[in-house]
Amino acid sequence: MPLPVACDPWALETLTSYVRIPSVSAQGRGIDESCEFLSRTFAGLGFRVERIATAGHPVLLAERVAPGARRSIVFYNHYDVQPPEPLELWSSPPFETVVRDGRIWGRGVADNKANLIVRLAAVRDLLARRPDLPVTLRFLVEGEEEIGSPNLGAFVATHLHRFRSDLCIWENGARTLDGRLELILGCKGVLHLELALHSLGADQHSSRGAILPSAPWRLVWVLAGLKDADERVRIQGFYDPVRATTPADREVLAQIPFDEAALRAQYGARGWLGGRTGIDLRHRLFCEPAVNINGLTSGYQGKGNKTVLPSSASAKLDVRLVPDQTPEGVRSLLRGHLDRSGFPDVEITHAQGYPPARTPVDHPIIRRVARAAEAATGKTPVPIPMMPASGPMYLFADHMPLVGVGTGNPDSRAHAPDENITVEDFRLGQEVIVHLLEEMAGD
Repeated sequence: MPLPVACDPWALETLTSYVRIPSVSAQGRGIDESCEFLSRTFAGLGFRVERIATAGHPVLLAERVAPGARRSIVFYNHYDVQPPEPLELWSSPPFETVVRDGRIWGRGVADNKANLIVRLAAVRDLLARRPDLPVTLRFLVEGEEEIGSPNLGAFVATHLHRFRSDLCIWENGARTLDGRLELILGCKGVLHLELALHSLGADQHSSRGAILPSAPWRLVWVLAGLKDADERVRIQGFYDPVRATTPADREVLAQIPFDEAALRAQYGARGWLGGRTGIDLRHRLFCEPAVNINGLTSGYQGKGNKTVLPSSASAKLDVRLVPDQTPEGVRSLLRGHLDRSGFPDVEITHAQGYPPARTPVDHPIIRRVARAAEAATGKTPVPIPMMPASGPMYLFADHMPLVGVGTGNPDSRAHAPDENITVEDFRLGQEVIVHLLEEMAGD
């Protein structure tokens, strides 16, 4: 494969080998191979690396202690990726790194393998020039992020003292449409759940619907009662814990590039919910909770008609949480809402999730990250108060400041066929970390 002039050859060659490992956590594939590959790579850069067992896939903890270190930094990444299916929608094999049209293609390049490799390449580059760099470097790489990090909490509870640092650089990030680097300072929490009800002992002829209860109708009424026509959640007490945004938060929101017309076209949407626009639209996306229906199941859905009265119905939902909501608190409020609304027979099942996380936008160490980003890109970075999506940031956020910076782009297609990053972002990602390590070494 021809190497683009802008790329660090070691970085691209290492990424190519890394992507070849089909480390799909949902399928239990490539786990040992990933751990062995990364252990060799860390050791080759002078890190002491340990593979630590969990109840699921192992966690790798690598460390280079600098004598007389001024500061410490830990990089969080994950070695697992999403399944590549549907395979027929890929333009090239998913587990081959292909450089084409100014982009690097392959499963996991955006989420999250390239982010780890550019960090290692930056360390390799800088240590070759400054072997006495006074910064203690740590890497925590887990293998279950794509299945919800079910064992990371127990790992952190046991091993926090081994990787707690002055700054945690999170796995992800991207550049905005106008070329500025995002600094992601948190993420929303999430509560996944299923609502299920059983109205009859078995399905019946639909003619009996005149006198017998209908599970799908009851489910429709339940779902309709969760939000009003203005998109406000109707669960009593739902908004009570929500932390108010600060003037600094709103100032940051106003600076986020947001081409509403282009985004509507990208999504194929006629308009935004509630007719919001401007800073109010940004506020809703980044700082407000939401209730989403992910799927509905009931009755016959095959070809043609079947006059049946279904005995059961269910719906999968997720609730996106903001500070200071908790999954347990929202689940309890939902249970009370269902009971008060006349639906005590509706079960809440498969409820699991985790809380939101935030680093204040005015935290002093964020200025160091911002200076590094500007030095690498020549542009003022864009702080993002919280990702609209969710992740296990909360396990770290109470113990150290967190910032997400990475190599993604608005069309990286993470989790989808033809996942990609740009060659330029791959190069810039390395430069950002070099500048950041120099910032961490300074006064």
